Amino acid sequence: MKKQHFLILFALIAVGYLIYHFMFDKEQMRFDRQDFKVEHIDRVDKISITSKAPETTILTKNGEEWMANDKYVARPELMKYLLKTLSKMEIKHRVPKAQMDKVFNELTTSKLTVEVYDGNTLLNTIYVGNNTPDNLGTYMMIKGGTEPYAIHIPGFNGYLRSRFIAAESTWRSTQIFKIDGLDIEELVMEYPNQ
Repeated sequence: MKKQHFLILFALIAVGYLIYHFMFDKEQMRFDRQDFKVEHIDRVDKISITSKAPETTILTKNGEEWMANDKYVARPELMKYLLKTLSKMEIKHRVPKAQMDKVFNELTTSKLTVEVYDGNTLLNTIYVGNNTPDNLGTYMMIKGGTEPYAIHIPGFNGYLRSRFIAAESTWRSTQIFKIDGLDIEELVMEYPNQ
C-alpha cells in the first residue's frame, strides 16, 4: 500500500514539474535570454548592416581600424558607439499584445538587418525596428525568434536605432590628414588671392 502511495505521489510531482516547465518556465527563460547582447565584442571583426532601401555597409576590422565596404576608413566614434551598443544592449520589456501586430508590421517594412561575425562564424542576426513610443528603447528581434522585444542599454535614456546605420557615406571617416598633432612642428596656411 505504501508503495502505491509513493508511486502516485511521484507521478503527481512529475506531472506538476512538466506542467510548470512547459507552461511557465519556458516563457520565463525566453524573456531572460541574453541573445541580443554580443558576448566577447573584442572578437568581432565584421558587421553587416542592411536597410530595406536597399543600402548595405559591411564594416570589417583591419588591424586597429575598421573599414566601410573595404573602401573607406570607418568613423572611429561611430564604431565605438556601435560596438558598445552591441555589447551592452538588453531586453527592457516585452512588446504588449495590443501593439504586437503593429511592431511586426514595422519590422517587416522598415527593419535594418544587422549581422555580427567572428571570422567566418555568424554570431547573431538582429532585426532592428523603430523606437518605442517613449523613445527609451528600440524594437528588435533575433532571426529565428518568435517575438520582438523592446531593447535598451541599462542606464542610458534613449533609443538605439540611430546607432545602426546602413548608409556608406555616413560611415566614411571625415579625417583629412592622418597625422598625430604632436608630430607637427609648423603649420603654414597661404591664401594666394589675398
